[in-house]
Amino acid sequence: MTPTRTAALPDLHPPDPASRLRQAGLRATAPRLTVIQALQELDSDFLGADEIFRRISRSGSRIGIGAVYRVLADLESAGLLERSWDPERRARFRLVPPDGPGMLASLVCRRCGKRIPLNNDAIAEPLSRLATENGLSIANEHIEIIVACHSCRKEVKET
Repeated sequence: MTPTRTAALPDLHPPDPASRLRQAGLRATAPRLTVIQALQELDSDFLGADEIFRRISRSGSRIGIGAVYRVLADLESAGLLERSWDPERRARFRLVPPDGPGMLASLVCRRCGKRIPLNNDAIAEPLSRLATENGLSIANEHIEIIVACHSCRKEVKET
């Protein structure tokens, strides 16, 4: 079942999960609220579906892994989640900030997955200008620059 948006999302989402779901055109079901609450506890870290499932299970909630995957798909297509990929190409998710996603730019270690957010304001304007000058439009404002962190470089040199 694919969720449909009933109206465009406003610039500012209410902070409570039920209101965010309703504004995105989704019903505030127990599984959706449980997943959103698990993600809200993290600040801005990306988590995989298995990690989200384990956190929910540890909290005593009874929701299956299949339901977690369905909720993540619903939330992502409603624009409430951002997706990223770890070095093993597994999907990882985090909630879109209440004021919207903006540009998400990070340095990501290709080996361990360590993520360092970049100053997005300094990157967004030049990239947008470059795209426009070349007749392009940016369809996904999610940029990952793959790097090797200090710890991983050190491990490679030692082996």
